[in-house]
Parts: sequence; C-alpha cells; structure tokens
Amino acid sequence: MLHKSFWIDGIGRPSFPSLKGSVVADVAVVGGGITGLVTAFMLKEAGLKVVLVEAGSIGGGVTGHTTAKVTYAHGLVYQSLISYLGVRNARLYADSNAMALDWIASLSRRFDCDFHRSDSYIYVGDNFGRLESELSAVRMLGLPAVLVDDPPLRLIGKGALRYANQGRFHPMKFLIGISSLIGKGVIFENSRAKAIEEGVVKTENGEVKAKKIIVATHYPVFDDNNYFLKLFPWRSYVLAMKLKEPFPDCLFYRDDYPFHSFRTYNDLVIFGGEDHRTGQVSDTSERYRRLLDFARSNFSVKSVEYRWSTQDNLTPDFVPFVGSKGKGIFVASGFQGWGMTNSVVAAFVLSGSVVGKKSKWAGIYDVSRGMSFRAFPNMIRENAGGLGHFVKSRFVKGRKCTHMGCRLTWNDAENSWDCPCHGSRFSADGKVLHSPAIEPLKEKD
Repeated sequence: MLHKSFWIDGIGRPSFPSLKGSVVADVAVVGGGITGLVTAFMLKEAGLKVVLVEAGSIGGGVTGHTTAKVTYAHGLVYQSLISYLGVRNARLYADSNAMALDWIASLSRRFDCDFHRSDSYIYVGDNFGRLESELSAVRMLGLPAVLVDDPPLRLIGKGALRYANQGRFHPMKFLIGISSLIGKGVIFENSRAKAIEEGVVKTENGEVKAKKIIVATHYPVFDDNNYFLKLFPWRSYVLAMKLKEPFPDCLFYRDDYPFHSFRTYNDLVIFGGEDHRTGQVSDTSERYRRLLDFARSNFSVKSVEYRWSTQDNLTPDFVPFVGSKGKGIFVASGFQGWGMTNSVVAAFVLSGSVVGKKSKWAGIYDVSRGMSFRAFPNMIRENAGGLGHFVKSRFVKGRKCTHMGCRLTWNDAENSWDCPCHGSRFSADGKVLHSPAIEPLKEKD
C-alpha cells in the first residue's frame, strides 16, 4: 500500500518554470489548484494577461487529494440553505453548482480526464426522516432528486436520495488538460507568495505586478480579514481499494456520523470519511483503521492500493466565501468538501468581477455577507473548540503554530504538526503545508 494520493502517483505532470524577476500582468492568480487554474483559464479566454504562481506543483494541494465527485448533490445541505438563506438564495446555490457540473462536462470534451456521468446517492444512518425533509427542500428548489428504497449499495439499507446524471473525473488529468489550454508563459511553479500587497505579489525570487490579484490557495494566505473566525478546517481520510466483487458505478455519500463517501475509478473503489477537526485528533492512524475495518465488514476487500488524507474548509452557513476583500484583491475559500463544482462557481464569480460583469451568483457567495442568526450556533461551536486550545496553549510548552501561537498536535499518520485552533499544518521539518500560517516552524520552541 502506498501512502500517497492515487491521483498524483505516476501521472506525469507537466513542469513549469519558477518565477524569476519582475513581470507585469492584468491579473495575478495565487494558487495552482482547480480554482486558480479554472479562473486563470477564464480570464485568459477573456483576453487578459494572466500570471499564476504556485508554491509547489499544480494540483499538489487539496485538488490532488480529493475524491473528485463532480456533483451538486452536496449531502443534505439544501434544507439548511433554505433555513439560512431563504428559498431564492438556496436555489441560486443549487443552480450555480448545477451549471458548474455541466461546464466541467462540456470542457472535458476538449481533453481526456476520464469524465463520466454517474448517479449520486445520499443516505443516512437510522433517521430516515432527514431524507424526507431534504426531499421536500430540493423539490422547492426544482432539483430532480427522488427518494428510492432500493439503492444499488446494499449497506445503505432503508433508502437514499438519488440525483441522476452527476459526474466524476480524474482531477489531475483535468488540471493537466486545462493547463494545456492556458498555454505557456502563464503558470509558474515552485514560486511561493511571500507577500501580497495592493498591486503586487512578491515571491521568493520575483514579483508579479497586477491591478487585480486573486488568492486561490484553499485557505486565504495573508489573512488580514480574520477568516480564521469563519473558516473551520477538517481532515478526512481516503483508501483506494480493490474488491473481490463488483461495485456499483455510482457516487455514494453518507451524510451522518461517521461520514462516508464512495466512488469508483476503473478497478478501484475510492472510499473516504472519518472526518475530524484538524489538529484535534492525535491518533490519526486510527482513522485509517476505522475505514479499513468498515470496508472489510461490508465488502470482500482484495487489497488496499493507496491511502491519503485531505483537508476541507467549512463555513458557518455552508456557503463558500468568494469575492473581493478590497484593494483589488479577491479570495475564494470554504468549499465544504465539494470543491469540484464550487471551484468552478468561484471562477465564474471571480472572473466576472475582474472583467466588470458581475455574476448573478456573486451575492450569495460574497465574502462580506451578513451571517444568518440560524448559522451562528455553528460559528460558536466551531470557534469554541479552537478557543479552548488557544487558551491552553498559553500555559503549556511544545511546538507552537506560527499563525497565533497555538500548541501543535503531532499527526502520526501523516507525520505532520497540525494546529487545533485554525488548521495550519507543517511538515516534520517545519515547512508550511496548510495556511493560515505563513512562516515555517522555528527549529526550537
């Protein structure tokens, strides 16, 4: 079993030069995941000069570690969105993600990324009433979901919500394809942004001067808008398995604790779940064991080929933050674990804002939007855990996060230092893996 992402292993990614010296562009994009690359593609198609800088290699972050379900079936989210946002705005969220699914399907005809249409099934544990409530919500929004009592995965039991004609793909092949459409002279790898100021992005060996800057780094780097108070990083775990029996060629998501996700890719079943707040669990190897135990108790597992983990940012009202934070700087984050479609929505909103054609979806994703009072319990609950760790960190020794000084937790499965307050992660030798931290760990704390 390989401890790395199947999507990245052996894919043969193209390489791009690092940025050296000073360049001028209409727009600078920071981050080479799906959000950054799709946004860069759209802006270049609009005739703008774009420069994209990536700290490592394209797709090396969260995009390369996803389960890559391309769907607007985002769990049992729509009843909550109606409560938080109202029917009109919940419908805009649904419509924007349905558009993103179709856009990906259309673009995928231009290169090979193994995009296929698949039905998606959402199921729960024992509380079947939650499915019935969600069905009522999606009917209000005009979504074509149906409640079925015979889903094709036997472990589901009583029933599931089925969304027909969703999608799945190979995320790295998609990024390679779209980078080929972007062309040369736009993408610069191994060019970590060291500072972002009005009109300039400074990297280790160069700078990009641009009137507009888009920060598409999963978690907004150089957080001067206190996103750490409303972005809540969670980790989840993935096994890529071979089974002795056939597995349904569909998408499955259990929206109940413990959260589970299934999809296929050729002869592999991609099985994910066992989520927890980043840094608030130390025995992370146990999460892999739980996944494997569950798989073996429900399927005839032939082998586990790969295992990896990933990180998702949640928001209090379940809607990403996308838009301008002022001074010509734009951000996109908080995709709730549904980044394949939400990233495309973000790219539409961001590119529209840059070229002066405001998207009809911009308002619901606005980074400065007011938060529904119904979402405040989520914000309080998520911040309370981080605040507790922050206070304890004042009185204990140990390695401290360079963001706000929280005591770090050793992640034994990934050999990393993880922050229980705001989700920063560091490699064993102290390099930043996930923001909001910018600076590496000190050699001694």
